[in-house]
Amino acid sequence: MDCQVRGDFESMEQLADAVGVSRSTASPFFSGRPTSLSVTKRILDALGLKFEDVLTPESEDDAA
Repeated sequence: MDCQVRGDFESMEQLADAVGVSRSTASPFFSGRPTSLSVTKRILDALGLKFEDVLTPESEDDAA
C-alpha cells in the first residue's frame, strides 16, 4: 500500500482508527473478503484510492 509506504499509516489498526472502525472490521477488506460499502468507501478514501483501483467486476461465469 502506497499510503503505508509513505508513512500515512503504520499499521492496519492505525488505518482502522482513522476511518472509525475496528481492526477486525477493516481486516476483511485487505484479504479480499466482503465488507460493507460504507467501510470500503472509508478505507478507500483514507488510502486515496478509487473503487476502480482495487475492485474487479464480477464475471458472467461468477454470476451463474
